[in-house]
Amino acid sequence: FLIRDDLTWEEYFQSQFDIIDFYDRDFNLGELEFFNPLSNSVPSMSWGRRMETDCSVARRSEFGPFYRVMRMTDGSLKFADEPMEPQSDSFTSYEYRRLYFALKAHYMKPLEAIVTKQDAEYSILRIGGHLPNREYYYLLLLTWPLKNAFNKLQFVVRNDFIPEITATLTSIGIKVKEGNVNA
Repeated sequence: FLIRDDLTWEEYFQSQFDIIDFYDRDFNLGELEFFNPLSNSVPSMSWGRRMETDCSVARRSEFGPFYRVMRMTDGSLKFADEPMEPQSDSFTSYEYRRLYFALKAHYMKPLEAIVTKQDAEYSILRIGGHLPNREYYYLLLLTWPLKNAFNKLQFVVRNDFIPEITATLTSIGIKVKEGNVNA
């Protein structure tokens, strides 16, 4: 649907964490921050000085460079370069977010999206983090941003589009839940 592979989030995770792609690096681990897929915070605020899971992403700063990281059974860490392309409004920008969502889903702490029915025709969709551009642009074909055109986290959606949107978000590791209109 979006000129993307048809990998599930778990298959994508497995493809990104194949030991054959990883190697030793001589890093000062104190200089790295690690993505914590177990965090309840949004992905951009889920970084810390300790690696909390056996597979993660590391960075030297908010702007990179970035590395996929695996902890071996002996406790050592292996790294694979994670290329960062310049981010823009292009169709394929922000693909790294797919890796974060797959990591969170793999460790059973998926990012959540909540659909709250407003009436027989419409619902409000609230997403717990920014999407890769492919999914975001697809969502814009099926929804309207709530309140203003620059809102990338809340959308008005026709109820008959909810199954398609749910399938799209679920495929990248986002858990879609039904919300309470009075909450």
